[in-house]
Amino acid sequence: MTLTVDMSDESFAGNSSGQALKLKLLTMNLLVKNKMRRMERGLKERLVLYNRWLTTMGTMREVSPSDVDVVFALSTPINETEIVQLVTSLQGIVDDETLLSQLWFIRDPAEAVENVRRQQQEKQAAYQQTFGVPQQDEDEDAEKASQQEGERKKPVGFALSQDNE
Repeated sequence: MTLTVDMSDESFAGNSSGQALKLKLLTMNLLVKNKMRRMERGLKERLVLYNRWLTTMGTMREVSPSDVDVVFALSTPINETEIVQLVTSLQGIVDDETLLSQLWFIRDPAEAVENVRRQQQEKQAAYQQTFGVPQQDEDEDAEKASQQEGERKKPVGFALSQDNE
């Protein structure tokens, strides 16, 4: 009658796999998504009303409802092992920022990618220092690369001369 699953039923979670449980909970998930859509629509309508009132009072400038993201966080259990395996198997196929956005414990994937890059540079610098390799700044590397690129772009001319003797 309420379109909810009877979780006290003995056969609900007996020997069911994760996929079987997802199918049993499908109707509840569909209800949740419908309610989330309605809630978002209501929140955006309320934002329009607040905007109209606050701009009329001169308190703030107008904010477009399309500029506001309404985010709902569902408290459903996740299969952490499956997600980690998926991310690991897609490494090298999909960019790192997209992969990190799939992990539930990463808040800002762009920051995480930057942190990994910086950590790798620090490890490389420590490794080079261990073996006494002189370290170069990134600016020097970029300058050398641009000089080499400039040298490659110089036109090569051939001078053919005929001696009419």
